[in-house]
Amino acid sequence: MPGEVRYDPSADPVVLRMQRTPDEKLRRSIEKVVVEESDNGWKPTDPPKAECARILREHDKLRRATPVEAAGPGTLERFLEVQYSQVSYQEVPRNRTKYGRWYGMDGVAWCHIYQCWVCAQSGVPLIRTAYTPTGADWFKGRGLWRPQSSKTIAVGDLIYFYWPNMGRIAHIEALVAFHDSNTFITIGGNTNSGGSRTGGMVARQVRSRATVGRYGGFGRLTFKASEDVMNAKQEAKLDAAVKAAKDAVKLGHTAKNAAKKAVEIGQANAAALKRIESKL
Repeated sequence: MPGEVRYDPSADPVVLRMQRTPDEKLRRSIEKVVVEESDNGWKPTDPPKAECARILREHDKLRRATPVEAAGPGTLERFLEVQYSQVSYQEVPRNRTKYGRWYGMDGVAWCHIYQCWVCAQSGVPLIRTAYTPTGADWFKGRGLWRPQSSKTIAVGDLIYFYWPNMGRIAHIEALVAFHDSNTFITIGGNTNSGGSRTGGMVARQVRSRATVGRYGGFGRLTFKASEDVMNAKQEAKLDAAVKAAKDAVKLGHTAKNAAKKAVEIGQANAAALKRIESKL
C-alpha cells in the first residue's frame, strides 16, 4: 500500500516537510496519500452493539459507585482519569487534533499519538511515535509485551490490534476495565461508537480478546504504585504531626519557664516584704 510509508517513524520529518510545502495543490495530493486510510474490511469480533451498550451502562454504574481520590502523577489512577476526560473529543477536520498539534505532526492517523499524549499528561513513560508497530516493538524490547492469549493482562495495559488486511499491528486502545477475562472496556483515539480504527474521535469500546488478533497483544505500562503515593502523603502528615508536637513541647517548656520565673519573683517579693516588716 502506498500509504504505508506514512507510519514509518523515520519518515515523520518528511511528512512534516510535505505538509509545510507552499504549493497547496502538491500539499493536498501528498496529504491524500499520507492521511487517507479506512477500515477496509477490518471486522472486529466484538459483542453485538446492544450487548456493548449494556456492558457500558453497567460499567458507568460501577464507576459512579466507586469513590475517586486525587491521583498523583505517574499512577494508574491519573492515567485513567486523563483517559476518561478525553472521551467524545472529535477531530476537526479529518485527522486534525490537539494531539497531533502537540506531537508536532498533525493531519495523520492519530490513535498512537493520542496514547502518547495521555501518557505525557499522566506522567507515564511511553515511546513517542505515531507508528503502532514501533510502539509494540518498544514494549517487546523491554520485556513488557503480553501476547493475545496472555492471562496476566491488567487494567492500564495498551492493546495493540493486529489488522490482517494490512499484515501488521494497526490500532491501539487502552484497557480501562474488564467485563470478563475475554471482554474488555477500552478507550482509544481515532475510533468511534461503531468500533472503527479511523473513526475520528476518542471513544469507549467493548472489545473481545479475539479482536486483538493473532499477532496483536498488550503493552504493560509502568505506573508508580498507588501505595507509594499514599505512603508519601502519610509521611507528609506524620512529619506535620511531629512538627506540631515539637512546637507544643517548646511552648510547654516556655510556659513552664515562665511559671518558674513567676514563682521566683513571688518568693523574692515575699522575702523583701518580710525584711521591711522586721524594720518597722
